Amino acid sequence: MSRKWFFRLPAFTVLELTLAMLISAVVLGIAYSGYSLVSKSYSRYQNRNEKLATLARLDELLKKDFYKADYIGLDSSGIRFVKDSILLSGYSLIPHGLIRRSGIIDSFKVEIPDFISSFEGDILNRNIIPIGLNKEDARIDELSIKLIFESDTIPFHYLKKYSSLDLIHRIPHALH
Repeated sequence: MSRKWFFRLPAFTVLELTLAMLISAVVLGIAYSGYSLVSKSYSRYQNRNEKLATLARLDELLKKDFYKADYIGLDSSGIRFVKDSILLSGYSLIPHGLIRRSGIIDSFKVEIPDFISSFEGDILNRNIIPIGLNKEDARIDELSIKLIFESDTIPFHYLKKYSSLDLIHRIPHALH
């Protein structure tokens, strides 16, 4: 009489392995979807913050230039800031941005639909500045810029308070 020895190895059945793989695939799919959503959300957040940082940097530089300059004037390419007869900085307005020409040279990719400059309430138009214009006639003390940021219009307003020393060379408008 021969005896057959049957040994049973502890193992999983094919059905159990298939079910485990299916559950793993579903869990991995959910994890990937969650990661994808978080990644896209962070990317949008980072892009928005970079644009806001650009606006904050532009605002910071313009405030600093307005404060330091003893002459702010318009020219055919934009705005110039002068301190002690030395060009402190200059800004050029281009169709899709603003370029800081001197000092800390930088470009700001912002849309500027509205740009108003004035001196003592008289609005100066930068598009019609004659070439031989007196420096004092191009002086500004107020600048209003409207920027478009993600379909919102953001106004920026800068005001320069000149001292009497800064204005002493200005040609008087009174008749003698």
